[in-house]
Amino acid sequence: MKKTRGFTLVELLVVIAIIALLIGLLLPALAKARQSARSTKDSSQINQTHKGMLIYANSDKKNRLPIPGMKYPVWYQNGATVYKGRYGSERQEINSSKNLYSLCIAEGYFKPNILVGTTEVNDAVEVDEDYDFSSIRPAENKYWDTGFSANIDERAEGSCDDEVTDEWQGNTCPDTCNTSYAHMAIHGKTSPPANKANLRRSQNWVNYAGSEHVVMGTRGTRGGDESSETHYAKSPTLQLHGPQDRWNGYFCFGDNHMEYEESFYGTNYMCIGSGGNLPDNVFWRDFGPSDQGQTSQCATGDIPAAWEGDSWIGITRTVNDFGSSHAWDKRD
Repeated sequence: MKKTRGFTLVELLVVIAIIALLIGLLLPALAKARQSARSTKDSSQINQTHKGMLIYANSDKKNRLPIPGMKYPVWYQNGATVYKGRYGSERQEINSSKNLYSLCIAEGYFKPNILVGTTEVNDAVEVDEDYDFSSIRPAENKYWDTGFSANIDERAEGSCDDEVTDEWQGNTCPDTCNTSYAHMAIHGKTSPPANKANLRRSQNWVNYAGSEHVVMGTRGTRGGDESSETHYAKSPTLQLHGPQDRWNGYFCFGDNHMEYEESFYGTNYMCIGSGGNLPDNVFWRDFGPSDQGQTSQCATGDIPAAWEGDSWIGITRTVNDFGSSHAWDKRD
């Protein structure tokens, strides 16, 4: 009779070692593939968000992407009589990110989940699972759910009253953020001089914009800072895409094409400053006038002021007489 020979203990251990080695080689590749897939999906969500806004613009008489202050304007008034439905002036102070995104959700151009990135690392960011469509009552001047939040810096913690609310902002100090994405500052001109036009919005926040200006994208570091240990190296945005020691992200341009960038200068646009033609940092208002305390490269002489010209994206928290106030990730 022939003997049936099985594995010896040594042979079994060799097989186990080979399998362990293969797993060790494959796991990093699989992890990288998963991260790449999440990153690509994140890019797709930014692109779809902008597409939804482009569709919105098709029904606007001037082809403008959503602007909350025009959806809920200051109604025309004669004495004590208010003519609702009769357009007055734009309500500039409500052109914040929370109202912009909430308006688009309310009108059905996209769902809340598309606004939270698949690579998100900030614990404050979460999908608005309880978006209140029942709160939308146009007859009462309620056009979106004011409970939607874009408080990326978690400003509520010890810095303001959680109970503060108003008719269009809802809770002004929420402790969550329901979006991952930055968009072009869409405030209009709210302060003099009167000869300054809102070129940024009128030329690029429309459905016929070109391929030069960034209108949406991955959010960046505070003020487009790329050198400070505090504002750059410790920013959670470095962990969203690519190597974690440097910022990488996606930009969506006015014509809806996407580009993957490794710097904040993701545009062919050049401003004219004291040093000649200068690249545009999309996370900073390069046209910020010096009298507003801004360190600007392109705000000398007759160069347009902060509400004009350059690409400037972020998550807008408030709008004031000067323009938008962007919020940035809270750092550890």
